[in-house]
Amino acid sequence: MLSRTAIWNCNDVVPPKLFDCVSPGVYRSNRFSKENFPFIEALGLKYIVYIGNNDVGAEVETFAKAHSITLVDCFTFDCNADIPF
Repeated sequence: MLSRTAIWNCNDVVPPKLFDCVSPGVYRSNRFSKENFPFIEALGLKYIVYIGNNDVGAEVETFAKAHSITLVDCFTFDCNADIPF
């Protein structure tokens, strides 16, 4: 995982809107898109928890699978069930 400074200083990455660090290794943002994928990849995430009122989208699902990121989509996932982490 790259340091926050290294990620922010890289000219090739675009963070999602409202991106911020909640605590070490825990981040939050608005919904992200293909242009944000290099930034998201640089974070070295293990999980993405999507809390929204629309489907997360095929591009994000494909990205998560390709990078071995567990995607928990609360739009389609039963959030009252046991969360897999």
